[in-house]
Amino acid sequence: MGNIALPLNPKLYKNVDGSVNTSSLTKLIDCYADESGAISKRWGLDLFKNLSTSESVDGAYWWAEQEWLIVVSGGSIFKITANPSMTEFTVTDVTGSQLLSGRIVTFERSSSALYMANGTNIIKLGLTGTTSAVTGPNIPSAVDSITVLNLRLIAVSTTDGKFYWSDTNDYETFQASSFAEAEVIPDDILAVKRIFKELFLFGSNSIEVWYDNGSALVAQVGAYINSGCGAKNSITLVDSEVYWLDNKRNIVRATASSRQPEVISLPISLELQNLSYVLDGIGNFLNIAGKKFFTIKFGRADKTFVFNIITNEWHEWGYWDTTVADHQDFIGNVYVYCEKWNKHLWGSRNNDGLLYLMQSDVYQDNGNKINSIIRTGHITHSTLTEKVCNRLALRLKRGETSDSTTDFKFSVKWNDNNRGFGNPVELSIGARGDTEFFQEIAPMGRYRSRQYEFSFSENASFILISAEENIEGKDK
Repeated sequence: MGNIALPLNPKLYKNVDGSVNTSSLTKLIDCYADESGAISKRWGLDLFKNLSTSESVDGAYWWAEQEWLIVVSGGSIFKITANPSMTEFTVTDVTGSQLLSGRIVTFERSSSALYMANGTNIIKLGLTGTTSAVTGPNIPSAVDSITVLNLRLIAVSTTDGKFYWSDTNDYETFQASSFAEAEVIPDDILAVKRIFKELFLFGSNSIEVWYDNGSALVAQVGAYINSGCGAKNSITLVDSEVYWLDNKRNIVRATASSRQPEVISLPISLELQNLSYVLDGIGNFLNIAGKKFFTIKFGRADKTFVFNIITNEWHEWGYWDTTVADHQDFIGNVYVYCEKWNKHLWGSRNNDGLLYLMQSDVYQDNGNKINSIIRTGHITHSTLTEKVCNRLALRLKRGETSDSTTDFKFSVKWNDNNRGFGNPVELSIGARGDTEFFQEIAPMGRYRSRQYEFSFSENASFILISAEENIEGKDK
């Protein structure tokens, strides 16, 4: 047979029983595959700020015009600013009206204020740095989704499932007639998103597209989408598209031009269907280090799925629990990019009020190991006859560490004929300067099917570029 590449590409596919998967990965966690097919350890998290709330971080917004980072934790609102050299960052408690605790926040801004909502009154943050509730005639008092279209503030009421809109260029004046409900079928509106000059109104069983005709908001004729939303906080704007979890547990995306949802979650559909709970799904969009990701986390089900938008491949991110030696849900809850500071920040899902900085040269999560795992399917090389593996050869990125003395290790183990994994073999990724690409294990015994697992949890970078076996068929 000769030298045969291990099937590391196509990438993760979990929509079949793991025992029948021979040509795709069955686990890809805390790493990602790039355009070349190489698999890299994901970026780590350092502590950026402690908000001292003992609550999760439920909202974060970069107010570019003011160069303020606004963060919400435990219902409290914080303003973070930087000194001119952007080397020191100051957290200020914002005084005034507050939001609810433990609920995801949506944000919108005008030229002179930032508006926030997560289930109570719309909250306004002015340039003075204090907040107030937006109240008055015809303004809904329980709002958790807002957006802006043509200088109108649009708000979804949680009490009646309708949406309301303000006067043009006056976000705090609502007319008695300035509201509507879903028109095609009876359906409470859960959330609203602006895509270019249209509004997507998401219900549990339908999506309608509306626009501003100059005097009122009206439905776009023929723009009804026969699909609903299964988790309102999953709805995420990604460049010119919108991604969300639909009412059939598919992750889909749509554009303003086509409007028809495209299912992108087939490789993980079986896992999505088997999750215990999905209504708490939270979506985020990252554009970091030349990569673009849509992440969707399900806190109660303890899962975070990550979609690489450039390669159209799925993987998972998690948080390594050393006490049980297993992955929990990824520690990040909400993400924000601060352009002026060039900082990628995650608010913590835990009740600790922590704000983390994600960086490409950090290889742990606030001092905790990141355990990257790559697991293949049950490889047969298209024959069920017994094979002799003379050698496993690996091409790796090696010697790229901050430590000049420590020889960091990664482990390889394998599962022959589905009898279970044996003890791992440790291989070196090299101390700093030891940049030789290749590592080998030989001999590698006989098998009819073999499943490999590669794992790396050291405080260093890791990239698996390719792998191949030298195989001989066994005479019978």
